[in-house]
Order: sequence, then C-alpha cells, then structure tokens
Amino acid sequence: MPGVEDAVEGEDEVHMQVKLFTHLKDQKYHTPETPFSVPAQSGCTELDNLLKSLLASDNDNEALEGCEFDFLIEGEYLRTSLQDYATAKNVLAETVIRIEYTLRQDSPELSQSLLHNDWVSSVDIHNGKILTGSYDNTVKVWNTGGECLATIEGHTMAVRKVVWNKTDSFISASQDQTAIVWKYNPEDGSTQAVHMCKGHTRSVDCLAVNPAGDKFVSGSWDKMIKIWEAGVDTTAGNEDEADPKRICKKEKENLKQVRTPLQTYSGHKEPVSGLLWSDEHELVSCGWDHCIRLWDATTATNKHTITGNKVVLSIAYSSTNNLLASGGADKFIRLFDARASGDVVHKMLTSHEGWVSSVDWSPNNENLLVSGSYDCSVKLWDIRCINEPLDSLGKHEDKVMCVLWTDPKYILSGAADCCLNIYEYKV
Repeated sequence: MPGVEDAVEGEDEVHMQVKLFTHLKDQKYHTPETPFSVPAQSGCTELDNLLKSLLASDNDNEALEGCEFDFLIEGEYLRTSLQDYATAKNVLAETVIRIEYTLRQDSPELSQSLLHNDWVSSVDIHNGKILTGSYDNTVKVWNTGGECLATIEGHTMAVRKVVWNKTDSFISASQDQTAIVWKYNPEDGSTQAVHMCKGHTRSVDCLAVNPAGDKFVSGSWDKMIKIWEAGVDTTAGNEDEADPKRICKKEKENLKQVRTPLQTYSGHKEPVSGLLWSDEHELVSCGWDHCIRLWDATTATNKHTITGNKVVLSIAYSSTNNLLASGGADKFIRLFDARASGDVVHKMLTSHEGWVSSVDWSPNNENLLVSGSYDCSVKLWDIRCINEPLDSLGKHEDKVMCVLWTDPKYILSGAADCCLNIYEYKV
C-alpha cells in the first residue's frame, strides 16, 4: 500500500501490533480495522502519518488536506510512545492495541480583547449579548463583535458577579453588600435598576439563577447563602416599607424597589465563593472553608458535604456526564461524580501553576471544559487527557478571575489586566 511502508519504517526496531478504528460518521475517515505492526516508539505523529497513508489510498488527497488526528486508547488520549504506554499500563507484548482516532480540534482563536477601567471579575452571555462586571463599579453590555452597547452604573463598590436572566433582565452583585435586578431593553440598550436586594452584611461574591428563572441565589463573604425572587416587577412596592428610613433618597430617585431574601442557608464556616443549580431542587455551593456543599433547595438543608484541604474558588456542573468540576487554591481541577455518595475524586487535571479561579464545561461536549487561573492562563481541557490541556488559549497580563463557555461558539475570560477576551471556537 503506497506510503504505509514509509509511515512504519524501521525493520530493526521493536514493533507492536495496533488496530485503528473511529466513531467519526464521515466515511472518508474510515479505514478497515486491519492490524498493523508499527515501531514501539511510535507516538501521535507517526500514527497520524500512518493513518493518512491508509486514508489517502481510498480518498482524494485534497479531501484530507489540513486534517490532523488525535488518538485514544481505552478512552484516554495517547501523549507518549506506544512503548511507554504499554509499560505504564502493563500491556503484554503480544497484545493487539486498539486505537481510536478522531479529528483534532482547531485551537480557539482570540477574536476580541475588550477593556474595562479595572479588573474584570465576571462575565455572562445570552443571545449574543455579553455581560461583564468590573471592579470599576460598572456593568457593561457588549456584542460579540466587541462593541460596547451599554455602560451601567448603580453599584457603589466593585461588581463581583453578573448573570443574565432571560433576554430582558440581568442581576449584578457587588462588594457594596447588595444584588440588583435590572430590566434591560435589547432594542435600544437602555437599563433600569428595578429591585435592590438587601440582606447580606459583607461583599456579595456569587450568584446563580434557577432553571425556571423565577429565583436566584447569592453567596457572600458573610458566609451566608440567600434565595431571592428573580422576576422583574416594575409596579411592586418596597418590601421594607415598614421602615422607610432604610430606603435612601437616591434609591427612590432610581426607582429601585428593595427586596428581602426568601430563605437564608447557613452552613459554610468561611466566605462563599461559588454557586450553581444542578437542577430545580438542588443547589451546590463552594467556599473558603474547603467545602463543596449540596443543598436541598426546598428545605434549605445541607444534605451532603465534600471536604477538601484547600480553598475552593469555583464549581461547574455538567448534566450530560453528571460530573462536578472544582478549582481552587491547590492548583488542581477536581472532577466528582455527582451521582456517587462520598468524596471520591473521579479525576484530577493538573497543569496550572497558580490558584484555579474559574472552571466551566463546554455546553455541547461532555469531555471538554475550560479553566482560568491566577497564573494568568486560560486552558482548554479534555477530561480524557488529565496530565496536560488540549490548548492554552494565550495568557492575560494578570490573574484570570472568570471564564465562561455557555455559548458553544465563544469562550470568554476576564482578568485583573482589565481585559475581557473573546475566543472563537469552531463548532
């Protein structure tokens, strides 16, 4: 077969038997599952050459132009030679190793780098509109082309978290101890601060809206978690009208209606750093007390606690693989099986050299996630390759404070260099 001999040359070398197969749907990437003898020192480059030689015999070479392949054995990416893999896994010399091949994904490309006047602490995206919160006390709305559609003032201290709640509403949280529910007009970019949510006694650092969109949860440096009504009601009165002195003149002028919490969850011994809803009835939180806590959102009870030995800064949940990812002060990304009881770590991803400040799963690929770190880097991971990331997306000039991947086309990161980076990901 033309080219195959060149791909596996080296008759005096130790050889191993391999069989290549794929789950790719396009028939042009298919080749018969025939065993081949290849040099034991072969790695991804040599296997790529072999595969292309096999495919080229059945296809027009132009059809394969620009293609690069990755290889997996037993569900893990091959990142060493076959001989090193066999030694590490105690594979017998006479074993035929089945190797899956798949197309290598193009690296995400940085398309925009947008500036705030201070640290970018939080980002969210919905229907092509990007929401950012900053230590300059403002919230900004951008489009994916990099145009700033609105700069929103309302908080008196650094904005720590922003989340969209449908197209015409979003919520912001701040070091000024409040969360604000905003009405947003996507037609003209106008905003109105409708509800001022008061109840925390320290900085409000994290938010999450429930799947139904009618409630949201906040976590604070005061160690408390609070549930609030999320809907926008421009006709409602203030919930603390019994004490009108608590409503300052400026708030009245801005038409903010004060809301009080529906529930308060206590359990964390240190500040709360991250929140998410795994479903309508379960809430997950993490904190500086080294804990990840699972809550019954109906009864406000802490039904399970995962305890580590370092601060946990960020959590993300994938409903497709039921894995909970966490990042924290020990520089590792840990994956937990949300269906299993106990604190057993499913996998650990290691490459960052600083605190892992933020993690997020791909919205359409259960194996991919993105992370940001105080080492100034943003990394793209495939959980089938735990010892190194698939890509490093380019460094910020200062620590990364947030990453997001809720839109399949865009990976977003914000950092202490005052930049929001937009990376385009080819789906």
